[in-house]
Amino acid sequence: MTTIGFEYKKKNNETPFETFLRYTNEKEKSAAKLATILKSKLNKDVSILDFGTGNGEYLDLALSQIGVRISDAMKLTLVEPSSDLVSQLECRFAKRMPLPSLTVVSSDMQNFKSDDTFDVILMSHLFYHLPRESWTMQLSKALSMLSVDGALIIVLREKDDAYDFKMAFKPLLFDASFKALTIDDVLEVLPKEWTLRVEKQLASSQLHIPFKTSPEDTVSIIEFYLNKEWSDISPRIQESSLEYIRAKNGVFNQLDGIAVVEKVG
Repeated sequence: MTTIGFEYKKKNNETPFETFLRYTNEKEKSAAKLATILKSKLNKDVSILDFGTGNGEYLDLALSQIGVRISDAMKLTLVEPSSDLVSQLECRFAKRMPLPSLTVVSSDMQNFKSDDTFDVILMSHLFYHLPRESWTMQLSKALSMLSVDGALIIVLREKDDAYDFKMAFKPLLFDASFKALTIDDVLEVLPKEWTLRVEKQLASSQLHIPFKTSPEDTVSIIEFYLNKEWSDISPRIQESSLEYIRAKNGVFNQLDGIAVVEKVG
């Protein structure tokens, strides 16, 4: 059986994740909420660190909605382990800000090192890719890099229709004890060495699964949610998952949780 990741490509050189993105406004809705949060934190000499930036579209969308030009005094550090994505990041953000203000590092979070502190640290959907036993340590590392009055921003899914779909089928495919990840799972293991203030906001969006018009794209979205190639899913679960989608008329309501974590005192 094959467990698929973000690199798995099915058709037209598109991954199931990329197929999913074509049918949802999640990134736009979440970026708009992030922009509101960032606007209250940004000043002329702010420094931002983004762990696991990906192709940069999410942060770029948020910055584009703030309506202020990034100045020479502002610093942006992007940390991304994929060398292919690193080159995309350099091109994307070089258009937005002066090159001396931009640092793109090809590294995962565990191996990233810096003597600098940052006013804003972003961890968007990062914890899907980190072992659970390392979460507290990685959060502690991020908080140690946070400047006085800085904000650690964690973005991750809440319990929503996608969560319910995963919980209906992934325990059947992997392990009966499987539990879909939510932002509260991460907030529960915040390190204890600091007194922290946590404020959480929600970004609502929808996924419209094209089960009537594109069975192939529907299968790709199911593969994305269940991390399995369609051929490795039993016919019984295949039909059950399709029936689940039909019963929802192809519409999944989604919730991103955006937590702002600040050190107190």
